[in-house]
Amino acid sequence: MITPKQILSFEVEGFLAVESLLNSNEMEFYSNTYNAFINNEFDISDLRSDLSGAEDQKVEYITQIMLPSRVYPVLLDRPMHQRGLQIAKQLLGEDMVLDFDMLINKAPHTNKPTPWHQDAAYWIDMPDKRALSIWLPSMRLPLITVVCGILQNPINCL
Repeated sequence: MITPKQILSFEVEGFLAVESLLNSNEMEFYSNTYNAFINNEFDISDLRSDLSGAEDQKVEYITQIMLPSRVYPVLLDRPMHQRGLQIAKQLLGEDMVLDFDMLINKAPHTNKPTPWHQDAAYWIDMPDKRALSIWLPSMRLPLITVVCGILQNPINCL
């Protein structure tokens, strides 16, 4: 799935950009499925929130949906989850498992920052702290995003 050179890059840089993980037909499936989640075609009221922290509760600025695969298990057998797990095993060990997924939707021109956080803060009692987050954008991103990796303030990365 990924090359030894990519594995080395991950070990040195702490992140890895993988080009073309999904083809256009696969992206269309995810786009349609995730739009169904965003448009409340699934019962997700207890798994949905607005990450923006905005006081106006009439509008979701940054929609977060926890565990979409729990609601729609078909996702677990689809390419994003399967290839993501394969990459995690290559990078961190064959015993890696997929135990969490999330959908975050920040609509274009949403003038709200996505809050910065550290996932490890939620894993206090977990003996194995290995984890890999795979972020899949629904559109092509500018080069600066790839160059900077995952940073608190990517504007200052160059």
